[in-house]
Amino acid sequence: MTMLVATGCGGGGNAGGNVGQIELVSSTPAGQRPVDLVKWALSFGEPLSLDPTKAFGESEETVVSNLCEGLLRIAPDYSVQPGLATKADWTGPTTFVADLRGDVRFWDGTPLTADDVVYSMQRNLDPDVQSAYGYAYEYVDTIQKTGPLQVTVTFKQHDTQFRNAMASHGGAVVQKLFGTRIGKDLGTPAGGLMCTGPYRLVKWSPGDKITIAKNDGYRDGAPKAGTLEFQFLTDSATLTSALLAGQIDGGFNAPVASVNAFANSNQGKLLAGPSSMFVGFFPTASQGPAIDPKVRQALDLAINKDAFIKQALRGYGGPLKTMTPPIVWQSIPGHETLKTAYDNLPSHTQDLAKAKALIAEANPARKSLVFATKGGDALALQSATIVQSAARELGFDAELKTLQPTDFDAFFFDASKRASVDFVVTPGWIEVPGLFYYAPQYVLPNGFFNYTGYDKPQVTKLLQDARTSVDPGESARLFAEAQAIFTADGVMVPLAGIHVRVFLNNRLTGITTSSAFLTSAWAANLGGS
Repeated sequence: MTMLVATGCGGGGNAGGNVGQIELVSSTPAGQRPVDLVKWALSFGEPLSLDPTKAFGESEETVVSNLCEGLLRIAPDYSVQPGLATKADWTGPTTFVADLRGDVRFWDGTPLTADDVVYSMQRNLDPDVQSAYGYAYEYVDTIQKTGPLQVTVTFKQHDTQFRNAMASHGGAVVQKLFGTRIGKDLGTPAGGLMCTGPYRLVKWSPGDKITIAKNDGYRDGAPKAGTLEFQFLTDSATLTSALLAGQIDGGFNAPVASVNAFANSNQGKLLAGPSSMFVGFFPTASQGPAIDPKVRQALDLAINKDAFIKQALRGYGGPLKTMTPPIVWQSIPGHETLKTAYDNLPSHTQDLAKAKALIAEANPARKSLVFATKGGDALALQSATIVQSAARELGFDAELKTLQPTDFDAFFFDASKRASVDFVVTPGWIEVPGLFYYAPQYVLPNGFFNYTGYDKPQVTKLLQDARTSVDPGESARLFAEAQAIFTADGVMVPLAGIHVRVFLNNRLTGITTSSAFLTSAWAANLGGS
């Protein structure tokens, strides 16, 4: 699938910002020839875990999506399609039934059963597992085997997001026998995995690389690429050099600072894909200036977003008004209501006078701010520097704190690592369609990213009523009402939406280039061009 998107204020990788169009490609034609080895970059560094329930960051998701499959899957066009289940849907307001395929085998040749699915789903409810997808199971009452190839989930109340969540790693299946034997080592270098995907885990060499190989018994046919070797390349300059020299065959989110070099490369090409990804900042402190909505609003208004898209993204992105990009709701019921609501949100164009007036009203006791971001990532650093400059323009003593990739991943799980940090500047993304997979994590009292204690009863009620409504139109209307409130409060301030950028060696084709690569087997069709 291909589309042309006007960048509006920059295009074609030209730092000068010539107005033009960037071709967005959801996937490339399937590979036709076998290739022995493909070397792929993980620009976000080494994964913390390959356990699907812990596939939280881009590195984890990039690898796991080729190993462990979900009950449903996200197609390159961001639609939800059958996966391990031929059908998985509501049979009543509080009953969800998944009918499994009968031709699925784990890597060791044993068949997929309902017991494996029940085990995998229940892991997301186990507090000892600490699943990153536990929120998707919040309203679940029971998970039961109701046939050799059927699983029934009952709910305390309806959950309009649950079906789409089954296309995320929260719906991924691992073998029960293997998982119970390995225990807490599941997904670690020592423990490994046992899944059903087109690739199988061969070896994780800590600090070096992860190697996966084609699953010859895969039901849709073995991939053309024999082995994928994931290398941890977090420094943008090093990654660019490796891609241009042909030492690395490809990588997602290729450095935007290098788009001109990629355009002139004889080794490969830079592809851009439709995306749910964006870059922005949000508060991580429970006290200080960051918890004041007026301070967050002021920072938002102090930044020239058009210049950011033109200069920092080189046109590989576009304006974004709130943290829920249109791609995640444009094909769901109620999308007309959501489009109207999105169009009515303020554009947050730069207004320094208004920003300074808000700071004067807030009158924070502390006039210093610390912004954390990931080291080695040129775009993250440039984004953080722009936010830092805006803070200084508003009279703050603003400091940047760069974290090594492993520390940056741990930052979101370990409160001690967030000590003395006011904001984090980071990319974000939404893995599946729907409204209740991301925003609630920032605005509900128990939200994973709600580090400030943001708690507005009106917003909480609107979101809970929207999520549990069986009427899609009413659900969309309620969400839109809540969105208008929490967007104005700046709980997450997007700088811009970002196109997926993937550099691919000329010898290869057959990859997903949309955000669907985060949850579905993007390399299943990878092969020689």
